Amino acid sequence: GVAMIALASAALHEMGHIVALFIFGGRPDKIDFGIFGVRIQQNKNTLSDFGQAVVVMSGPVVNALIFLIMLMLYSLFSINVFLTISAVNLVSGIFNLIPIFPLDGGRILLAILGAMLSDKGACTVMRVVSKLMIPVLVFWGILLVRKTGANISLFVTGVYLGILCIKSIRI
Repeated sequence: GVAMIALASAALHEMGHIVALFIFGGRPDKIDFGIFGVRIQQNKNTLSDFGQAVVVMSGPVVNALIFLIMLMLYSLFSINVFLTISAVNLVSGIFNLIPIFPLDGGRILLAILGAMLSDKGACTVMRVVSKLMIPVLVFWGILLVRKTGANISLFVTGVYLGILCIKSIRI
């Protein structure tokens, strides 16, 4: 049940990005579906900096809205599925804000750095931040495996993000 809730939450998160992209006049050039999520590629030049920021933030905002709505529904009706949906969206929204490229948090930090530094400088700082954050994520994944004896999801996600980070940030 939780896996289906997580999948639905991830789909709504990505739909938030796509809806915001269309609202600001952008169009996705390519949408890739993978094991760890969806990647929406679009030409950055079609959106203003503000539009780009809204598109990146829209996924976590969708998770935050679902979290709040489900938490209110749980407080009114005490139905456990509302609490589960709320918790999944809270974790998903926060996880996506980790400053690792290509997560939303990494894209936000890269945009902020891009406004202050050259493209090369922004990519260099983003690479360093990601390289510092990924071992922390992998470490917590190892602790989770040791505690549960079976749950390797955070460890695998950390390794996968490390690979994506190396492939994604080019100077």
